[in-house]
Amino acid sequence: MLFDADRPWEVLVRTGEPLMTADTDDERSGIVPNVVFPTAVEEIDGVHHVFYGMADSKIGVARLVRR
Repeated sequence: MLFDADRPWEVLVRTGEPLMTADTDDERSGIVPNVVFPTAVEEIDGVHHVFYGMADSKIGVARLVRR
């Protein structure tokens, strides 16, 4: 889901399928297994990156690409 920045209780968009899933060993094994959760999106040199928690034990980063 994407929420409105000024009214965070309002959902702007909801996807039919998850955008992220626990696929790697680091994402599937940890304090809370099989959980990934985005914490920030940052634009770096024109590329958007998602920083996310992996099984509540590590931090990952993923690059966003358009298809």
